[in-house]
Amino acid sequence: MNTVNDFTLPLHSRVWIYQSSRFLAPPEVETVLQTTQEFLAEWNSHGNQLSAEIQLLHNLFLVIAVDEAAAMASGCSIDKSVRMVKQLENKLNVSLTGRTTLAYLDESKNIQLKNLADFKKQMENGNISPQTVIFNNLLSTLADFKSNWTIPASQSWLGDIRI
Repeated sequence: MNTVNDFTLPLHSRVWIYQSSRFLAPPEVETVLQTTQEFLAEWNSHGNQLSAEIQLLHNLFLVIAVDEAAAMASGCSIDKSVRMVKQLENKLNVSLTGRTTLAYLDESKNIQLKNLADFKKQMENGNISPQTVIFNNLLSTLADFKSNWTIPASQSWLGDIRI
């Protein structure tokens, strides 16, 4: 299984993190891997091949990284990546672009998914602690991704919830 440290691009590389609304089954993982590899082979910006990597982590997170020092990801090339993600959503009947499901680690360090509203209620009720580790999918660089992808809920935007 891939990890955040498997990315080989420079730390300044730009990242986009797409979280699936559910864990992907092995045949779906194969579809994602094939689709993303085909996409990478053709992905360019104004005729310049992008230096990019795409990884599927935990059968849940699709992470795209681009070294913009080599070639900038233009609006058109970013739109192409979003179209590819949308095609995967349609093909797999899953949401990758929605932001209503939160991934976090339970006490046994297993990844759990919870509707955002339910997660907030559980925090307010004290059933989920401010120290609960969440996956922060709002990062923009590979350096941040490698160091701050998993953080306590209290250090995220969820820290504003009254406990």
